[in-house]
Amino acid sequence: MNILLEAFPGATAHIAVFGAGHVGQEIVKLGAPLPWQLHWFDSRSDVFAGHHQPRLHCYSLGDTGKCVADLPADIHALVLTHNHDEDYMLIKALIERDDVASIGLIGSDSKWASFTGRLKRDGYSDEQIARVRSPIGRIHATKLTNKTPYAIALTVVAELLWLTDTPTSQENRGLDSQSLRTLLTDPPTTTS
Repeated sequence: MNILLEAFPGATAHIAVFGAGHVGQEIVKLGAPLPWQLHWFDSRSDVFAGHHQPRLHCYSLGDTGKCVADLPADIHALVLTHNHDEDYMLIKALIERDDVASIGLIGSDSKWASFTGRLKRDGYSDEQIARVRSPIGRIHATKLTNKTPYAIALTVVAELLWLTDTPTSQENRGLDSQSLRTLLTDPPTTTS
């Protein structure tokens, strides 16, 4: 007799996408078939129309501090709103939480240099600032020449796949035969 036991990791990774512009929309579309819980935020109320999929939760981005405080632990956060000031407030709130798994910011090197200077002036430590990846989706430290929203989203999702480190189904496939034989043939031990 052969028995195959398979374990599926489920939707354990949580991803927060702050921004529902062109790149944010593509990230959400590409992330739909993946085993992630997607938490999508935007300050514009009409941007979520037509986006319905399992494991997608849409929220209005009002008070950035409260939105970040309400995120689950070990979340991977992506900041890509349409407003630089909003991005900055989100980055500040995210780096103050020690339990955020990763923080990514869309933008140019000059945007990140500006944010770094502001964060230092606001009293954030080098360790806190170093937690932010910017720009997101930079694969092997090369710059992406294709700047279309879809291409950027592809690199961001690839980066998230690496960061979430979800085991493949092959790694979870079945038990070796000796372990299974022992499990099925050895009588359970009881203690009194």
